[in-house]
Amino acid sequence: MSSYVTVAKKSDIREGRGKAFTVKGKRIAVFNVDGENFYALDNTCAHALGPLGRGRVKSGLVICPVHGYAYDIKTGECQTDARLRVTSYAVAVEGDEVKVNC
Repeated sequence: MSSYVTVAKKSDIREGRGKAFTVKGKRIAVFNVDGENFYALDNTCAHALGPLGRGRVKSGLVICPVHGYAYDIKTGECQTDARLRVTSYAVAVEGDEVKVNC
């Protein structure tokens, strides 16, 4: 059954960046768009297994630091190759806590 798990404080993830966490055995990257809006995707790029949590957030996309593949930060759809996608997860912010549903 899915449930929300606290992964970080808002201040733990810099604006425009992501950070990877292990949640219920899954590597999940949580991204801070603007200090208030957070999104979560699988941490592993579907192209060459790069760490998406180390990518930069730009214009609603996270850019993989390995080969520059771009993923929609809300849906996980790859904008570089339409055949690729990563799983997206619901995020809730309660006070200063960032929680991921998985």
